[in-house]
Formats: sequence, C-alpha cells, structure tokens
Amino acid sequence: MGDIINIAAENTLNKKEIFNEQTQFVELTDQILLQTRSEIEQPTTIKIPIIELSELGTTVASLIPNLTKVVQGNNGEKAYRIVNKAAGDTLKKAKNGNYWGALRKADGGSKFVQLQEISELANEGLMIQPQVIIVAALLYSVEKRLDNIVELEKQILSFLETEKESSIEADAETLMDLIRKYKHNWDNSHFVSSSHKMVMDIQRSARQQMTSYQKKLEEDLKSTPLLIIQSEVSSAKKKISKKFKYYSLSLYTYSLASYIEIMLSGNLAEKNILSIKEEIEKLSSAYSAMFTKCLNYLEKMSESSIESNVLKGVGEASKAIGGFLGNIPFIKDGPADEFLQDGG
Repeated sequence: MGDIINIAAENTLNKKEIFNEQTQFVELTDQILLQTRSEIEQPTTIKIPIIELSELGTTVASLIPNLTKVVQGNNGEKAYRIVNKAAGDTLKKAKNGNYWGALRKADGGSKFVQLQEISELANEGLMIQPQVIIVAALLYSVEKRLDNIVELEKQILSFLETEKESSIEADAETLMDLIRKYKHNWDNSHFVSSSHKMVMDIQRSARQQMTSYQKKLEEDLKSTPLLIIQSEVSSAKKKISKKFKYYSLSLYTYSLASYIEIMLSGNLAEKNILSIKEEIEKLSSAYSAMFTKCLNYLEKMSESSIESNVLKGVGEASKAIGGFLGNIPFIKDGPADEFLQDGG
C-alpha cells in the first residue's frame, strides 16, 4: 500500500515539475514575443543633402543658396556689439571711411573698444519659407520611398525568376528520378496512381512555362531597338539565350512527362499516342519558329553573321524530342513517328 502511495506521490511531483517547466517556458516565450513585437524606434527627423534639393523642382531648388549660407556660414564672419560705449562716445573714423577699434569719449579722451559676439551674419536677413521646407521634406521622403520600392521590385522579380528557373530544373529532375523508380514499382498501384497525378501536374506546369517564355521572347524582339551599341549586343544574346535554355528545358520536360503519362496510364491506344505526338509536334514547330526568328534578329543586331553555336545545342531540342515517343514499343516501327524522328 505504501508503495502505491509513494508511486502516486512521485507521479504528482513529476507532474508539478513538468507544469513548472511548462510555465517557465511559456513565460520565456512571452518575453521573446514581446521583444520581437516591440516597436522599432523610428527616426523623428529627415536628413536631406542640399545638393539633392535641385532634383525636387524649381521652387525647392531656390532654397539652396540661403541654406548653403546657413550651413556653411558667410566666410566665417560674425556680428559683434560694443559693450563699453558710454553716452556721448563715438567710434574713431579713419580717412578712408572705415572705423578704428577705439572710441572717442565725450570729454575728448579715447579708449579701446570691447566687443561681444552677437550671431553669425549668415543667418541675418535670409528668407526661408517654412512651407517650402515642408514641401522639400515631403518630396524627398516620397522620392526615397519610390527608390526603395523600385529596388525591392527588382529584388522580387529576380527572386521570382530564379525560383521559376529552379522549378523547371526540379521538374525535369523529378521526372528522371521517377523513370528510375518505375522499373521497381511498376506493379505498385499506389506508386503508379500518385506518380500519375504528379506527372500531370508537371506536364501542365511545363506547358505554362513554354507559353510564358514564348511571350517574353516576343517582347524582347519588340522592345530591343534595331540600332544598338555594340556593347549591348552581347548582353542581348545572353538574355535571349538564357530564355531559350529554359524554354527548351520546358519543352523537353513536357515531352518527357507525356511519354511517362502513357506508361503510367497504360493507355497504349494508337489514337491516344498519335494525339500526344501531334501536340508535341506542334509545340516543337513553335519552338523552332521562335528560335529562327530570334537568331535572325540577333544577326541583324550585330550586323554580321552569328554562327549557330551562339545558342549551341538549343536549336536541336525539337529534333531530340522526336526520339522520345519513337522508343515506345507500340509504335516504334510505325509511320506516325517518322516526322519527329526524321526532322524534329
């Protein structure tokens, strides 16, 4: 009986310890959340370089001369007042019209002048309207925010483009991996079913990417001027070549996915295979036409013949794709595949 009581007491103690640890953990988490959510102190002032005021319009730019005097001073000159001048005292005047640093007293005597600094001459008589300062601050703030937005937009677009390219590469690698696994799982219904859905998704995504790159290339052909400096020709080649690389990979992925879909679905009907082949043939022709159009355009840009190795290997993509369906036993020797195998 005593053992049971001891065990119960130990269990109660363990629960209390666990509860205490949980409480401490919750308190610590609350502290971390509080620190994380604490408001970051925002600057209460805006620093505007005087030189940048000229970019904010004529009205704001008119502030530059006066603000320069306030900031830089007027050659270091300052204003002073005489502190030992008594009633009747006057400054001694030189023949050239200037004044000496001495006072002629009312009784005929003289004494040196004692001076006390008042303020900088640069700040006297300057007309700086407060409302113009406010407008300048607002315009500068908006200008900087726009610069930040443009920079952020570039970063986002770069990230999205990289993510898109990585997705295309990953889809192709996934299909290759699936082919390797298929020979060991062809009789596994769960593997076949899940793989079939994944292949259909990849096929749809590849089709979407092809359409996207086609439109981008069309835009490049329209936006790039025919008269272009030589230093920009190389940049244009690289940009178009990169798009073709992923356009080609998307076409390859779509074709490979179509081939795998036939295996997974088990639909070896000639009508189904011919339909898929016709679709690949159409997409390959569109790719070849775009490739030729871009190649001709680049030749005109550089004003000289560009050898085919500028986009080495890319132009052979549609021809290589023709070999995919030709390896399917059902139609390997049939006439339906001759077009793709012979000419791409």
